[in-house]
Amino acid sequence: MAQRQEATAQAIQQILQQAVDRLKQPVEGGAEIVIPPPQLVDGDPAGCNWDIPGYNGDRIYAELVARVVREAQASYRLRVE
Repeated sequence: MAQRQEATAQAIQQILQQAVDRLKQPVEGGAEIVIPPPQLVDGDPAGCNWDIPGYNGDRIYAELVARVVREAQASYRLRVE
């Protein structure tokens, strides 16, 4: 398994936001999907130590956000300062 890169909460948030912005279709009414900053959690067996609060928007976008978060969790570890 590849080693995760350490990144700040702001950097992870920006990575997630950019990924969602690239993948999403325009939201009806011009609403934005805003990714909250990641929060430190107890590390899981795979070594991920962060998660984001749940996304409560449209179900289609919730699935997209969840997929982007899972992919980023496999690549990034939250830097604890």
